[in-house]
Amino acid sequence: MKEKYFRLFSGILPAALMIVSGCSKGNSAAPAPLSADKVPAVVNQTFNQSPDANKQLASGYASDFQNQDIVAAFNDLQKLRHQTDLTPEQKTVLARAMMTTMTELRTAATAGNPAAQKAMRQYMASR
Repeated sequence: MKEKYFRLFSGILPAALMIVSGCSKGNSAAPAPLSADKVPAVVNQTFNQSPDANKQLASGYASDFQNQDIVAAFNDLQKLRHQTDLTPEQKTVLARAMMTTMTELRTAATAGNPAAQKAMRQYMASR
């Protein structure tokens, strides 16, 4: 009798767990980084209809990124990410841009750029 219930339970439990875990409503996959060549255009397009302050920060970030001033771009992005009136789409684009910017900043720091090294140290200390 116990064996019968054990088989039943051991078959139902995994099936129930698979059903429950497959029913989540959110997409848990992390967004992919933006390719470096698309960062300026995507950010500018996403912030095209934003309030002027956000639009200026986004434009400054995109310009600095495009001009390969990665430390200034990183600082601009940090300011922009802390704005409280961002849309979900803007937050997603900024998260994707942050991954790309961090890769570029890390590359510059590894190559010996002292400003990039300092920015990385400050960022890591603030986390």
